[in-house]
Amino acid sequence: MLHRVNGEILNLGDTLLRLKSTGVFHTKPLPELTRDGSESKLLSSISEGQWVVGEFVDGSGQTLLHVGQPRLHEGTESGYNVQRQAQGAMRDR
Repeated sequence: MLHRVNGEILNLGDTLLRLKSTGVFHTKPLPELTRDGSESKLLSSISEGQWVVGEFVDGSGQTLLHVGQPRLHEGTESGYNVQRQAQGAMRDR
């Protein structure tokens, strides 16, 4: 599993370093001290399951959305809708 996580970090790392985080949200059940996905400015709905949603902006003002799963071993597919168009989307896999 660590090999897989390392590969995902390598795939997204360079991109994430150039972005500014504008929000991180979770689906229910909410971990302590986190924000509900319903507070997201971009996300309007997401499939059932546990998800972490990151919102980012790059240097030119383009918005990006990252949907990830906190439990990597589950491998569930996500489905989500956005409230306004994000210029890009990043996925763990």
